[in-house]
Amino acid sequence: MIIPAFAVDRTEVILRTLRELRASGDIPAAPVLIDSPMALAALSIYQKAIAARSAELRAEILADGPQALDPGLLTELRTVAESMTANHPAQPSLIVSCGPGCSKRGHTCPAVKQPCPKGCTSHARECPQRTGGGWYFARRKGVKPGQGHAKLILALPKPFIKQLREHRKRQNAERLAVGSAWTDRDLVFCSPTGAPLDPHDDWDDWRDLLSAAGVREARVHDARHTAATLLLAQGTDIRVVQQVLGHSQLSQTQRYAHVTAELVKGAADRMGKALSG
Repeated sequence: MIIPAFAVDRTEVILRTLRELRASGDIPAAPVLIDSPMALAALSIYQKAIAARSAELRAEILADGPQALDPGLLTELRTVAESMTANHPAQPSLIVSCGPGCSKRGHTCPAVKQPCPKGCTSHARECPQRTGGGWYFARRKGVKPGQGHAKLILALPKPFIKQLREHRKRQNAERLAVGSAWTDRDLVFCSPTGAPLDPHDDWDDWRDLLSAAGVREARVHDARHTAATLLLAQGTDIRVVQQVLGHSQLSQTQRYAHVTAELVKGAADRMGKALSG
């Protein structure tokens, strides 16, 4: 059975799930072959973070220690020759793969929805032969070269400053723990190795936060709408709200801010007082 691993962190989720399923007896013991350079590189980073007991890892992962991502009978296929052995395993196996061993026509791995056309050089998004892509840092949206502020400076409530300083201390400890595996991108929130957070992990944390607060499920982006509305409801000038949200144009802020009935009534009352003297 082939399980596609076409995204960073996906292999770790798969290995953890297989470990839990085997522990519960829901699936039998079978060899697990990892046949993906990207997956193996990510796994190595996670193993180092577990060994260093990184504070960013979940409690259950730390509790299991070095075996947290080992479902048993795990084999890492690191060379082309080893990768080719996955085409004809000696016994029924689970193969986590989307790497050099993939030989489907048109570079299509199991998860690829659209194959590459003939003569393609960039390849499909999920294709292991794809070049480029990934995370990149760009100029702030709406800010043109030489115009506006390229960097956004935010004013934070005092309780948040203390929390951020504590977070920074934990991050520095993680940086020392992983050593040369750390990639410095000057990020406030990042993975245990300094890389950008996976959007799926960010979304999972957001859902957990909403659940703990007893709030209905909503997008992370919806929090910006809520922030704008709450600031306006407190009488904050809309240009200040524009700065908080980081908008380059006031018209953007006006679209985000959902004007409440209380605000409309307040405006009418003030107009009445002005006219009546």
